[in-house]
Amino acid sequence: MFVENENFKYYAFISYSRSNSDVVAYLHRKLEHFRIPRKLLKNAERYGAGGRFLRPIFRDRRDLVNSAGNFTEDIRNALEQSRYLIVLCSPEAAKSQWVNKEVEYFLETHGQDFSLIVPVILNGTPGCAGEDECLPVSLLDPRITLRNLPCMKADPGEPEKSGWENGIIQALSYLLKVRRENIRAAVDAEKVRLFRIYAVIGGVAALLFSGLTAWALYAQYQAESARIVAETAREEAETAREEAETAREEAETAREEAETAKEEAETAKAEVLSAEAKVMDAENETAVARTEVIEQSKIASWSMSFLHRIFYDAGADEQYDADTLSSDGVKERIVDAISQSAGVSNLNLEWKDQVNVYTDFALMLSSFGVLDKAHDFIEQACRLCQENAPDSPEFLNCRKWLAVIKWRRGETGEALAILLDTLSGWNQLNQDGAHNNEIMRLNNLIGYVYFDQREFENALTYHRAALALAVAGEKKEIAARTKIAIGNALTGSKKYEEALDSLNGALELFKELYGAEEAEEARPLIFARIYACMANVYTSCNQTEEAYRYAEKALRLRQVHLGKDSLVTATSLVQFGYILMVTRGDYAAALDYVEQALHTRIRHFGENSRAVANCYRIRGEIYLKKREYHLAAEAFQKALEIYRSIHKDKEHPEIDQCESKYENAVTLSGTAGGMGMENIPSVSGSSGSSQGGISESTSVSAPETTSETTSETTSETTSETTSETTSETTSETTPETSPETMPETTPETTPETTPETTPETTPGT
Repeated sequence: MFVENENFKYYAFISYSRSNSDVVAYLHRKLEHFRIPRKLLKNAERYGAGGRFLRPIFRDRRDLVNSAGNFTEDIRNALEQSRYLIVLCSPEAAKSQWVNKEVEYFLETHGQDFSLIVPVILNGTPGCAGEDECLPVSLLDPRITLRNLPCMKADPGEPEKSGWENGIIQALSYLLKVRRENIRAAVDAEKVRLFRIYAVIGGVAALLFSGLTAWALYAQYQAESARIVAETAREEAETAREEAETAREEAETAREEAETAKEEAETAKAEVLSAEAKVMDAENETAVARTEVIEQSKIASWSMSFLHRIFYDAGADEQYDADTLSSDGVKERIVDAISQSAGVSNLNLEWKDQVNVYTDFALMLSSFGVLDKAHDFIEQACRLCQENAPDSPEFLNCRKWLAVIKWRRGETGEALAILLDTLSGWNQLNQDGAHNNEIMRLNNLIGYVYFDQREFENALTYHRAALALAVAGEKKEIAARTKIAIGNALTGSKKYEEALDSLNGALELFKELYGAEEAEEARPLIFARIYACMANVYTSCNQTEEAYRYAEKALRLRQVHLGKDSLVTATSLVQFGYILMVTRGDYAAALDYVEQALHTRIRHFGENSRAVANCYRIRGEIYLKKREYHLAAEAFQKALEIYRSIHKDKEHPEIDQCESKYENAVTLSGTAGGMGMENIPSVSGSSGSSQGGISESTSVSAPETTSETTSETTSETTSETTSETTSETTSETTPETSPETMPETTPETTPETTPETTPETTPGT
């Protein structure tokens, strides 16, 4: 029997097949962060738990090749110094020589004690000895097969994550030697405690904002009262002066009463001095009250920006995502509070302070998708700037945000005109190069709008101008992101080799910034974005295997780091489903991926969203491929209705493209009704075909857009132009918590065809 070593370095070692990386990341995080409830401490069997935690747990993150040469000294040491071995069992793990070697070496160094091994079933059937076998050969022993093994498979009808959570509880029960129902009760109690804490935080935050606004309004009331008192005092002083003058005249004409008149004059003079003193006191009180109003209003404005950042950054925490914001009603309370604060113009603030408050309100409402109210606030900010400083940087910055919100509202033509005029204004101010950063960002923003309009050469012109400024200013991160945008525009122009060169250039810049080996681990979402863009390029030029490989890499990174219900992951699901359709002909799987993305987007945005319309459009493409023309027509019709409702520019290319596909599907549907299905030609897109069976309408692939870019970019201040280099705290962990930051453009290319890197729309603190 193995004798327990009290000097173990690791609580457990996780052995798994690399094809199960997404599950092991979830299991590793949940085990290390599980906090043993106090009432279970005395009964729980622990070792090296660091107090109330089961840590550390060893997980090898490298992609190792199955060969004896890779069974390194590091792995042996980790196995020797681990108390338990957790084996994630699946058909892939059962076939893995690597997993089997780790089990054998663990048993060899732990006295063949099978009780220290915790098999966790991911999928497959233990002990069946067939293709579905999930236990490695070294675990096909009665001491394992006769156990009630922990299982992470979901029951029929349950979501996959429910199975994962149940498996975690079963594994914890075995490790701690505590009954499963006790673990379940402790976990449920912890969830209730956390939910109450977040509810209290949301309530307190909303009350704090409302209280500050009420205080500012009360201070305004005090200032107005003081002004009335001062005005009354002035009137009394004027009356006193008039009376004194009358007294002097009477004294002059009535010399016989000189003494009396003199006394009356002195009295009147004293009254004048007293009245003047009252006027001065009232004016001082007015000044103090006005100062308090301004300070309180600034505090309220700062608090609003601070609260916005709290809720924005909270989206980066898996326990406080967009669904939590919605379910707790926090988002609705913030929107209502902003809507009821329109009286800020009555607070006698300086015009710049009012502009900052209006801009804060507009950008917060925009991030919540309340675009009409956001538009009203930013227009008020623009009017104030135009009245007070029409040639100032503040006015140009407000005009930029006005264009961004108009773009989001579908008023693309107006947005582009405003942006070009704003760029001209910045160029006039930039005599000494002090505004190069603003011009660089504005050039990129104009490039994105031209991309939306399918004017790819114009988009390239402005992105390249931005890249030149980024390189000159040694802003490598912005230069790398701009290279991604250039690669997207080149893809739209069908210059595929140049597009790949630009995207590879972006990869090299990020590797230079973060280290060649560590870059992907440091910025996984950036790399996922570039891989997705590369998949679009390879799809466009019919290099199907490369397209499949890069799309799969992008999807895997996003699922591991953002989860399967993230909006960014939804974008990859649509792309991967599309590529399955055009490269593999796997229509059933393609539909499944698109349906997953559709449910995620409807849950976050509702039905009337451009992202939802894109899913319906791709669903129609797949049904066309399947020759199910009635269903294709229904899907295109649904997408067309949404496009028409959100695009104020009724001649937008998306509307024309979708109308063409809808009419084609209706025609084919009617033809199919009068002919045998075997006589209907295979349809791929709206018309024509191209190499590999991909139609002309779908053969050109362009990049996608996601609200991930908002989490990648935040503004340095409320009134300054934001850059694309931003806070690490929101860029790498944020699930999609805010509405789509820019309209998704879809040239006749692939499922998602707006730039992966879009301009930023969130205010800063």
